[in-house]
Amino acid sequence: MTEKPSFRLYRPGDFPALVTMVTALYREDPPGEAMNAAKVMRTVTMLSRAQERGRIVIFDINNEVAGYAIVIHCWSNEFSGDIHLLDEMYIMPHKRNLGIGTAFLQHLLGQIDESVKGLLVEVTPDNHRALRFYESLGFTAATNRHLFIPLPLH
Repeated sequence: MTEKPSFRLYRPGDFPALVTMVTALYREDPPGEAMNAAKVMRTVTMLSRAQERGRIVIFDINNEVAGYAIVIHCWSNEFSGDIHLLDEMYIMPHKRNLGIGTAFLQHLLGQIDESVKGLLVEVTPDNHRALRFYESLGFTAATNRHLFIPLPLH
């Protein structure tokens, strides 16, 4: 990689770029739920008010926004410690294949202390490119299968 990325916490001025990237992610890799600026604002608001729940990280290269990640923290009884969920990670198309994702994961892992017992990523079933990327970094399929039910039930 010729350009070295930097990683910083989200700032309010990043909102337009964040919405652009989040909606691009949901167009490229649709998980089934629609995405819009109001949902992004709810995430920004929640993580700004309750920083212990997670953070939004902005990826910069030469002072240009190149991507983002949303990292969520939760306690695991099974592992008796925190688990960090890489809920979303997106890199702008013109900045892909430069090692930014790998550099971010190395950065993230370098900041984790002994209270964190694991890093979990979500990959939609048809996103083979992302699956290969995470597997190349040592991620493996979790033993448990994750199930989901949207609430409230109708």
